[in-house]
Amino acid sequence: MSEFWIEKACGESIDNALIAHAYAAIDQIKDINSLHGTFWIGHVEEDYVLVIHRSMRLFFIYGENRDKQLMMYVKDWAAVKLLIKNYFAKDFSILKKEFDLYKAD
Repeated sequence: MSEFWIEKACGESIDNALIAHAYAAIDQIKDINSLHGTFWIGHVEEDYVLVIHRSMRLFFIYGENRDKQLMMYVKDWAAVKLLIKNYFAKDFSILKKEFDLYKAD
């Protein structure tokens, strides 16, 4: 069983999500020309959520009540996949640092 879930703006959700599901979600939103080009990746026990928009605008939501949020834009889908890889590796502190670095620029 996976510790991750994915929720898509179109209403589809995936429990026990794998990194392959996240990469497939990228392929789906790249082909969507609507507001449904967004998906969320979450961890069942941790308070970290990664939000990915078709525009390559990403949000990292965290905090005890998921009440804190960082935002960044990336230039290509390879960068998005790297962030997803870190998320699925549970490198949440690395993700937060990446978003913090972007914020500092």
